Amino acid sequence: MIIAIAIAAVVLLLLIIFLAQYKRVAPNEIMVISGGGIQPDPVTGSKTKIVSGGGTFVIPVLQEYTYISQKPFTVASTVTKVPTVNQVPINVKTLATIRIGQSDAMRRTAAQRILGTDLDALVIDLSDVLGNQVRSIIGQLTPEEANTDRTKFQENVVNLVEPLLAEFGLELITLSVESVSDDSGYYNNLAIIEIKNNESRSRIQKAEADKNARSKEAESQQIAIKAEKESEQKIAEVEKDTQIKTAQYDRKKNRNHRSTTRTRTSKY
Repeated sequence: MIIAIAIAAVVLLLLIIFLAQYKRVAPNEIMVISGGGIQPDPVTGSKTKIVSGGGTFVIPVLQEYTYISQKPFTVASTVTKVPTVNQVPINVKTLATIRIGQSDAMRRTAAQRILGTDLDALVIDLSDVLGNQVRSIIGQLTPEEANTDRTKFQENVVNLVEPLLAEFGLELITLSVESVSDDSGYYNNLAIIEIKNNESRSRIQKAEADKNARSKEAESQQIAIKAEKESEQKIAEVEKDTQIKTAQYDRKKNRNHRSTTRTRTSKY
């Protein structure tokens, strides 16, 4: 009886130990398992197992495990006095949102490249990577292009940054150019010039509008004068026609009167 109880106790202890090795993985993290009993990846040859969601058993002594967060994190970068294509130095602030890649291949890469790296140290490294790519893009743009076409600027930076992040097993969620400025007053001068140009355009447009209004007014007056002359001419023609018809009527009346007078005289 004692032996049976002892055996049962050992089995129960082993079962507890075995169940204790079942490790759960939160939805926003991945587990990286390394050590014995893991088949090497056919592509990379890495002897690591990546588990996302759910859980798995970890063999005591033979295997080790650790977690990597999949939560997005932000990386800010500020570059200053970077010469543009026409040698105007500008300052650019960018902000990127990054996370571990969602494919198994990218997660394996992340396990190899950033496992055990402090997040703050990783953010500093990535900030340098982002800043270097921003510098290379600035050198290809004019100050006006960098400031006015932010979408194109961002797209150019994204195209350079994404492949570099993939080498760390990371992917870019968003990237935005937060601000573009300079210390020499170049953009302020551009703004002043633009304001003056707008004022000049407004004056020109007003002058053209006034000119068009005067032209239309003069045209209306000419039309009115022409209409008045035509009306006067028609009235004159009607009066003349009336006079002619009246004269004709009078002549006819006089002829009839003389004819009647002669007839009466001949009778007497």
